[in-house]
Amino acid sequence: MIIIFITRRNTVVPICSKLTMEQAAAAFMLGESVETSAGDPTRAGESVRVVGTNPFIVGDPAEEGLWFYDFLKRNSDKVQCYLLNTGGVGEIMTKRGRKVMIEQRALRPQIWETASIIRGIVRGTIKWTYEPYFGTMVPSYVEGVDVEKFKLENFYSREQIENLVTQLKLERANYLVNNYPSFVESVQLTSELAKFTGLDVVGYDVVLFKREELSSKRSEALHVIDHHPIDRLNNVKGLHKG
Repeated sequence: MIIIFITRRNTVVPICSKLTMEQAAAAFMLGESVETSAGDPTRAGESVRVVGTNPFIVGDPAEEGLWFYDFLKRNSDKVQCYLLNTGGVGEIMTKRGRKVMIEQRALRPQIWETASIIRGIVRGTIKWTYEPYFGTMVPSYVEGVDVEKFKLENFYSREQIENLVTQLKLERANYLVNNYPSFVESVQLTSELAKFTGLDVVGYDVVLFKREELSSKRSEALHVIDHHPIDRLNNVKGLHKG
């Protein structure tokens, strides 16, 4: 089985990434794209995130992400996961008040190039190399596609690349840690996941603190239930609201 996540970024996200199980689960939770000028001109270029790219999830989104992660682990020999970026790379955008200025347009993969990448994935003909910024594998060869033209160094200085990568990583890490700590607590924290989600930037101590905080809250909830069996529902609801 091949699972492909589609995102639309315009700066430093590779046009194609091969994901580990942990990175794929994180990609599901991030549900990442960007606001366009057609949607909201005042927020153009800002990140938009919807878990599973599905606004109609019923219940806790983190549970959906962990179910997906468990599915990947149970079928690790049968499932491959990829992230395709149809937005492109290389954009330089500035904001002056409410006005958005595109100083350098992104180089977008053409439809036929994306189709060639998907064909290569299915046929197993792509050659892969390690991408150091986000810890994924990216194509070094795709039949019929000049993948070299999408290299970040063609558009940015090293300092610009590092700034844009760090900015995106911080956004991802803060989003996951602050909104879905139970997911961060439960997924295996590999070096590849840390690079993909930005947990390598915010620091492992933040993640460990969240894990300890969650464990403490769970212990507190169990204590309340054990000692107040009659009012257990009201007490648990009160903890949840807090």
